[in-house]
Amino acid sequence: MTDIILRNNSLTVRIAPLGAEIQSICDGAGMERIWQGHQGYWSKHAPVLFPVAGGLREDTYLLDGKRYIMDKHGFVRERLFVVEEQTNTSATFLLTGEAAAHAGFPFAYTLGARYTLCGDTLTAQTIVENMGETPLWYSAGAHEAYACAGGASQWQLVFDEPETLAHSRLDRGLLTGETTSVPMDGKTLHLEDAHFANDTLVLASLASRSVTLQSELHPGKTRISFPDFDYLLVWTQVGAEFLCVEPWHNLPDRADTDQDITRKPGMIQLDPGQVSTLTHTMTFM
Repeated sequence: MTDIILRNNSLTVRIAPLGAEIQSICDGAGMERIWQGHQGYWSKHAPVLFPVAGGLREDTYLLDGKRYIMDKHGFVRERLFVVEEQTNTSATFLLTGEAAAHAGFPFAYTLGARYTLCGDTLTAQTIVENMGETPLWYSAGAHEAYACAGGASQWQLVFDEPETLAHSRLDRGLLTGETTSVPMDGKTLHLEDAHFANDTLVLASLASRSVTLQSELHPGKTRISFPDFDYLLVWTQVGAEFLCVEPWHNLPDRADTDQDITRKPGMIQLDPGQVSTLTHTMTFM
């Protein structure tokens, strides 16, 4: 299926129906703001994470005593969405019915990914409706990779609020329960390769709900606002010219989890007939 193009005077956005994934965002100066997946590094651009963000212990969770298998970041990034609605500045992608079925997610539901352009801001919404007769448990996350000329170590993250950053340590994708402090310069985190020696910065106790990615050496600032998300993960591959700034509604499993999905922090219980929407925005300056 052909990619969908959204366009206004400030931005041109290209989105693939496969995974409802952003492929490209070009600003008014023609500069590409999304990582283009160069060979030798990560090939994705901005996958939608559903029905869980991050990894589960043994790729498994328990619900009502039954064991279900679910890969890291869920499965919808490999599913073909239908374009439900499209204008010059907005599009809604829908996953439902057989296309939405998965053995590890035993619920009747629809999943919408809606993108809306307004000026220099792109709003992304994840919309879930429980079409079944029992409660549905899910979470979601974003995974946009922003182009960073020269590599992430030439860039900074500036938070809206003063932060005492604590990184929740991962071991093979699972939280260990240990935290380490991350040095700040006021509200600014100067990115270093060492931040990613253990894969990902997991920021689980933020006061801010907006952060700006910027560089003193390169043009283009990106402000990411995530009012509906409690957690922020920051990731790159050392040597690659991208940084993923990822609002998540849940965290990866702890290594000592009992695997009961109803007790996993950040999971959303959606009752029959209910609709839930999670929103984040990207402003390109």
